[in-house]
Amino acid sequence: MKLNRYMKTMLMISGMTLLLSMMSPDSEDDKQWKLSFQKEGISVYRNKRADSPIDELKGECILDASLETAAEVMLDVRSYPQWVANCIEAQKFNCIDLTTCKLYFTLAMPWPVSDRDVVLQSSTDIKLSRGRIVGSVYALPDELVPAHKNRIRIKSMYGKWIFERISTGKTMATFISWADPAGLVPAFIVNIVSRDVPYRTLKGLRLMVKKDEYIMQGRSFKY
Repeated sequence: MKLNRYMKTMLMISGMTLLLSMMSPDSEDDKQWKLSFQKEGISVYRNKRADSPIDELKGECILDASLETAAEVMLDVRSYPQWVANCIEAQKFNCIDLTTCKLYFTLAMPWPVSDRDVVLQSSTDIKLSRGRIVGSVYALPDELVPAHKNRIRIKSMYGKWIFERISTGKTMATFISWADPAGLVPAFIVNIVSRDVPYRTLKGLRLMVKKDEYIMQGRSFKY
C-alpha cells in the first residue's frame, strides 16, 4: 500500500523527533545523582549517563560570598587557570555581549597522556530578581582555533554553573560537568581521575570569592 505525502511527512517528523530524543542528554529530572564523597563542606555526585560510559559529575557547596561576587569570578575567564581544576589556559573571543562568548581552554593531563584543548560556546542567564545565575558551556566541533600538535581536541563536553542566593553574604554553588576526553583513554580511567574535579574546582572558587577585586566588582555588578 502506498503512503500519501502527508503520511510520509508525519512519519519523517516522528522519526527525526525520536532520533533527537535519543541523542539529547538526560534532563535534570531524569538524572540519578549518587553521592561519591563529601569533604570540607563540598559534596560530589556522579550520574551514570545512558548514552556514555563516562560519568557526569556534580559538585555543591555554600560560598561565603554574595551571588554577584560569585558570578564575577565565573565570568572572569582569564582567572580560570588559578582555580578551575586542570585548566592551564583560558581565553575568550568572538563575544556577542558581556556574557556570551566563545572560549578556548587547555586542560593538563597526567603523563603520559597528552594535554587536551577545547573550544566552547558560553552563555549566562542572569535573574537577579530571582536570586539565580546560570552559566552554561558546550563544546563546538568547528575548527575555530587551529589544532595544536601536542594537544588532543575535545569535541564533546558541556558544563553548567548554578548560583543561588541564600542570603546577602551566602550563595549555593553547583557545578555540573561532563566531557569525553577523546583519544585512547579507557572510560574507567577517565571516571577515576576526574571524580575530584568538582571538588578541586569548588575549593578554588571558595578562595577566589574572598579576593577584594571580586568583592568590589560584585558590589557594582554590571551584567
